[in-house]
Amino acid sequence: PDSTLLFPRGVGYRVLETIVVPPTIHVKMVGRLVYSGTENVPVMVIGNAETTIMNKFYELRVSRSTQSDWSDEQVIGVKAFNLDSCHLNVLEAQRCTIGVQTIGSRGFAYTKAILGRLVNNKIALDVTTSGTGWTNDNIFEGGRMTVNSGVHTDKSRYGIRITSGGDYRNNNNVFEKPAMELSQP
Repeated sequence: PDSTLLFPRGVGYRVLETIVVPPTIHVKMVGRLVYSGTENVPVMVIGNAETTIMNKFYELRVSRSTQSDWSDEQVIGVKAFNLDSCHLNVLEAQRCTIGVQTIGSRGFAYTKAILGRLVNNKIALDVTTSGTGWTNDNIFEGGRMTVNSGVHTDKSRYGIRITSGGDYRNNNNVFEKPAMELSQP
């Protein structure tokens, strides 16, 4: 049977390494996961490039303890592979180069992603594919995509980036009411 990993209410759970969630686990975070290490790595990775994850629920809150310098795209808040018919609720992803990255290396499809505070990331939401994978028929709802006025004022920033990193495509994805307050430049 599937299990649920619960992060109860608290100030935050400090980690020094990436938390990797296997395909059979649901995650519910009431408390925030805070990466305090020095490596340029994701805070949390859900699944892997070889496996499709079906019918799972994720409620996530992640942050880095220090602001990313935005030079390395491996500095990711939540990196999710191949979700199929899942619920991905990212209430918070802060201080990374990429706040939330969805990757279809086999297929990222029919998933509802509810986005909350994606703050001080160079790229708030990155929707991509790799190899012969695809990303299609997903609903991305909301998202307060904000970069505070004093953060990296000399660098470009993006609310949503959609790319195809392989032979296949992104199509039929719906973005409902994202709010982008990206300041300058």
